[in-house]
Amino acid sequence: MYECFHCGSRAVIWDADFDSEDYGYEPGGIVHECHCTACGAQITYVIPADTDETDETDETDAPEIDGGT
Repeated sequence: MYECFHCGSRAVIWDADFDSEDYGYEPGGIVHECHCTACGAQITYVIPADTDETDETDETDAPEIDGGT
């Protein structure tokens, strides 16, 4: 459970996840909908898609090592 930003209780529960493009957010990602059962606050998290592909390592990108023969 998450802590509510409004009342501080640990009564926030998940409702649903949606594609961020359904909400008009670019360049993509997930919209995470929650609500607090204690105070009724509606909470929406926007989790953007990871657009930085430079962190991914592909074996084909690894340099070849010459054994010195």
